[in-house]
Amino acid sequence: MADAARALRSGRSVSVDVGRVEFQDRAGALAQRYFLNVASCGMGGEVIRRVEENSTGWLSSASRRITGGGQLSYALASLQTTLSFNQPMLRIQLDDHPEFRLVVANLCVANARYFGGGMKIAPDAKLNDGLLDIVAVGDLGTLEILTNVYKLYLGTHLGMQKVRHALARRVRVEAVNANEQVLIEIDGELLGTLPATFEILPRRLRVRCP
Repeated sequence: MADAARALRSGRSVSVDVGRVEFQDRAGALAQRYFLNVASCGMGGEVIRRVEENSTGWLSSASRRITGGGQLSYALASLQTTLSFNQPMLRIQLDDHPEFRLVVANLCVANARYFGGGMKIAPDAKLNDGLLDIVAVGDLGTLEILTNVYKLYLGTHLGMQKVRHALARRVRVEAVNANEQVLIEIDGELLGTLPATFEILPRRLRVRCP
């Protein structure tokens, strides 16, 4: 709190980008939400769903005793999801380029670098470049995910053969199978499902920095 107070008093004001996403909420209605860090669909949404479920049971009290919450709950939910997740095929369009299809474990639309309890999912993302970093973790098998998860924390996963990275101002994503429910999480909150449209709003938020 003291550091925050000093930044408010003597820091500098800067303008940063904000993401906006239109999606289908849990009731099936069109909804809109802003995000600062990362929005994702696929395993990311499923992990958050499991974290929410685990937070009401024995796992919540156990994780709080061991670590105080967050990271352990997220790690355990990630492991559960990795062992059972069926990877969807998505239809993706970046800006005005032709759409393409891709089977993904997780698709991240990032404004900032980190999500998921410290994963450096978009190591090159900048908060003021007017662009979204799109990181698609492809159809990795369970063993591939488990043996390479450390790369997500180090930010070295972009060099993997089945990981794709691109920049765009607008991204449209939907499931190829219209009957398949693909969950969306936005800055760590499970809010709805695909189809969704993501776009960047350059320098829309002013913040105080040290």
